[in-house]
Amino acid sequence: MRSLTFKCKWIVVTIASSLLVSPSSFQSSHATNVSSNQTHQTHKVLAKDNYSENVAKILQELAQAEIDASFLIRQAMENINSSVLREKLRQFKQQCEEHIKVLSNLVHAYGREAPSYSRDFKGFFMQGYAAMRGLLSDKGVMAALHTNLQKIVKIYESQLNSSDLPEDVKAKIKEIYESDHKILQYVATQL
Repeated sequence: MRSLTFKCKWIVVTIASSLLVSPSSFQSSHATNVSSNQTHQTHKVLAKDNYSENVAKILQELAQAEIDASFLIRQAMENINSSVLREKLRQFKQQCEEHIKVLSNLVHAYGREAPSYSRDFKGFFMQGYAAMRGLLSDKGVMAALHTNLQKIVKIYESQLNSSDLPEDVKAKIKEIYESDHKILQYVATQL
């Protein structure tokens, strides 16, 4: 029994002395683990930042598309003779403005600035096309609006089909897409 106690003490002393003799090896091993964990955490943060940046860019693109749609609908309203169509377009413009607010809030939530309420180059091109077609008749105005709204709806389809978006963002985008698609369908009935 005495020899067993002596052996246990000897093992404890051996382990303790090895730690005392080379604490730097213990510390460097611990430091390596801490450094490795910090590097891993940094990569996670950078990946999250890149992901948030990509989501924000998609949301900015969609917000700009809604802004362009709002300008197109306003231009169509100015060139339509039918008061019934003009009222329907006013309702659609109001929906677009609500969509712009939702998308702008999402852009801000992802740390970027929402686009200003102005047309981009593509919007000016679309408006020019709508103006030329609008010289003809109400049907011409609606045909131009239909062509341009198709392009906007395709932007939504593209992002919904190919983007790795958070589920809550995807749900909002899908809701807006469905609303814009209904507007497109209505405009198609007026051709």
